[in-house]
Amino acid sequence: MRGDGGGTGRAVASSFARAGAHVAAIDRDEPARGDARGAHGIRSNVVSPGLVITPMSQSFYDTPGVTERRTAVVPVRRIGMPQDIADVILFLASDRSSYVNGDQITVDGGYVNMLMNLVPRPGFD
Repeated sequence: MRGDGGGTGRAVASSFARAGAHVAAIDRDEPARGDARGAHGIRSNVVSPGLVITPMSQSFYDTPGVTERRTAVVPVRRIGMPQDIADVILFLASDRSSYVNGDQITVDGGYVNMLMNLVPRPGFD
């Protein structure tokens, strides 16, 4: 990436393994890479997908009632598709995101924010 004076790094943290230590390391370390490499014109961001129907998860969503129940709790009232994640990655790889660096972008239809609103948080309510 540095050979031509710039570039974009992306990491995709799998929602299937969100609780894993390796995903926590991506969430923690990738923004630091943005800090360290920003002066070289290299941007580094993390894309964290939410509930997504993929060929690997399709049989799970084919189980009666699963898609309907999950759709009901996502604020945009649908389950994500691979193209939703790809669109964010394409944006991050484009010049349109030239000022986005060291960030984590959650692509989940508002699911995480909805969950956080259900958790009592003294001082934040």
